[in-house]
Amino acid sequence: MLQGGAVAAAAEAGEAPNEQLAKAAAKESGREVEVTGLRQERREVFANPDGSFTAHEYTEPVRTRRGTSWVPVDDTLVQRADGGWAPKAATVDVEFSDGGQGPFARMNRVGREYALTWPGASLPKPKVEGNTARYEEVLPGVDLTVRAGAEGFAHYLVVKTAEAAANPELDTIELGLSTKGLTVTESAGGALKATDTAAGGTVFEAGRAKMWDSSSESTPARMTITSEQQATQEAELDQAEGGRQASVELDVTKDTITLTPDAGLLRGPDTVYPVVIDPIPRTTGTTAWTSVMSGMPSEQDWKYSGHAGMGKCPANYNPTECSGIGVRRLLFSFPMGFYSGKQILSTSFSARVGAVYWADAKAEPVDLYRIGGQNYTVTSSSNWSNTQDDWSDYLMTVDQQISPTTCSSPANLHFSNGELLEETKAAAAGGWSTMSLGLKAKDESTYYGWKRICGNAYLSVNYNTPPMQVTTALMSSNPGGQCVVDPAKAPYSDVLPQLRAEARDPDHTSSYTDQVKMQFQVFYKDGAGTSRSYYADTLYKSPNPGTLFTRQVTQPPLGSGIGMWEPSTTADDPTTTAYDPTSTFHLRNTANGGFPDTKPTYKGPGTVPLTGDWNGDGIDTIGTYDPETSTFYLPESNAVGAAVRKVPFGNRGDLPVAGDWNGDGRDTVGVWRPSTHFFYLNNELTNSTADVSFVYGATGMIPMLATGTATVLTPSA
Repeated sequence: MLQGGAVAAAAEAGEAPNEQLAKAAAKESGREVEVTGLRQERREVFANPDGSFTAHEYTEPVRTRRGTSWVPVDDTLVQRADGGWAPKAATVDVEFSDGGQGPFARMNRVGREYALTWPGASLPKPKVEGNTARYEEVLPGVDLTVRAGAEGFAHYLVVKTAEAAANPELDTIELGLSTKGLTVTESAGGALKATDTAAGGTVFEAGRAKMWDSSSESTPARMTITSEQQATQEAELDQAEGGRQASVELDVTKDTITLTPDAGLLRGPDTVYPVVIDPIPRTTGTTAWTSVMSGMPSEQDWKYSGHAGMGKCPANYNPTECSGIGVRRLLFSFPMGFYSGKQILSTSFSARVGAVYWADAKAEPVDLYRIGGQNYTVTSSSNWSNTQDDWSDYLMTVDQQISPTTCSSPANLHFSNGELLEETKAAAAGGWSTMSLGLKAKDESTYYGWKRICGNAYLSVNYNTPPMQVTTALMSSNPGGQCVVDPAKAPYSDVLPQLRAEARDPDHTSSYTDQVKMQFQVFYKDGAGTSRSYYADTLYKSPNPGTLFTRQVTQPPLGSGIGMWEPSTTADDPTTTAYDPTSTFHLRNTANGGFPDTKPTYKGPGTVPLTGDWNGDGIDTIGTYDPETSTFYLPESNAVGAAVRKVPFGNRGDLPVAGDWNGDGRDTVGVWRPSTHFFYLNNELTNSTADVSFVYGATGMIPMLATGTATVLTPSA
């Protein structure tokens, strides 16, 4: 039992330790309340006032634990008591040296350690700014720079001048490697992997090592600058912001990592210094992102920092930066295990666009795809070559003006529901561990769709936890008693029984009532001995222990019958005293002559009669359609005074149809629009949305009203 004081306190704080308290607090306050017990490094979950929950899945970590508390990620370096430097709050333990002998960088997660040492002389004290520590002149004209991130670190060699690049010690660069509980290897694609020696899972990994120079639109290769200017020019540590690029060969042994830079870029006549040489080890998991390039099909920018390009790289703006790039695409992976078995209500994918092609931010379309199939995951080995055939499931397009923003600002690119929702539902229902999404320019043949998009995208999922499957212990019949699993022990009755069951819903609490209904399926054999079944729904109730959901089994009709509709014969003017809108249906349960078996009456609007099995109980029920208001009126049964379901659907001038469009055993409604020859069909009877639409028929034709058909007839002349 939730106490009122606890609910009020949670509503005031905007957070609660569990789902039950958060839901009650959200209902009371009318605003979302975070479920702190479900917080993770990349996930947060909120209870909504309507009783649903919304989870946000982030590609990059947004928080980490410090002791028993969660704190926001902060990669700013601070000096530790032992003299080393570490980020304020990261998801892994990272430490940089304060100079001298020993490793210049260590990374540790759950006792698994990866450490690198600079060969030769001791390191100078670093110059520290923000998340970066720079060890100057580790070789003449060469700085060693390390940068902390939320889930790892990057190390760069910054070659500042052509004279420095000529040093033969840069032909190969051998770093000392030491590990604890890890085995470090190179993948077939040139990526670095550190796997748990005991368990075998990947703990850290880095994409293929790269290098780039400082050529850009502002400092093109043809510009002549002095060695002194080169030495003072700031190096760009983000690959996406660099100039010409090349791969760095990697070789790994038990205690060394050897880098072999591309000599053509390191010492080329058109090279603009500084030149940066960079491998970036990070933690691994089901959340990941990368950029792949058609011009470099075996390369990737795995877990790139900041933002990366998408679309055809605009060589007319940045000829050196775009040299050899071609078209870029972006891929993202999100964990889905949390949503297994949940009812997904809505979904959105959001990202931050940092730059666009047009100066006025003219709208250019961006396509969202699902990449690969079930459990497809982006890794450090993902590149253009091995992913280009996986873009087979197009989801939707955003085509609107987007004003660029920073990677720390609110997202400005959003894809919502539609096919994305359907894919998320399928992943949740199928128990997927991972779902991957991809962004690409609609037209990859021109520069116009080019954008820079940040890696810190996120997936938002609005969900509800469905009621649990009813167990036999909560099912019974009268007569018959408790339900059993063994058919040999099943009770027999020559009286049509009443079916009974109790419901249990994880979202139902003493402070929050989530009304549910129950569906029974009744199996029987008809007069010819053919096995048949029908569905029957109960009314909505609270799923409290002891509350019974019941359904009286009734005799199904014997085959298809016939019927006639007798409209009201009284005055049509509702202002007169003689006005009576009651109409009568004359129904027979068999297709032959005789008196009506039933004569249900209907008092209400509608001038077009129709019948259908609106609730799936195997019995057709009367109904009418009012063309003036484009509204269907569907009674729950043929009994006088039965509740009537009102379903507005279609437009004035549409012609009504009814049928079981999706084969679920229930008839629903639809319309045919003579002006366009479009059928619009609804599958739920709970909304006015067309679930299916298509063109069929022609001018002068009339749709058939018979249940289960979607046929158009041509009247004779």
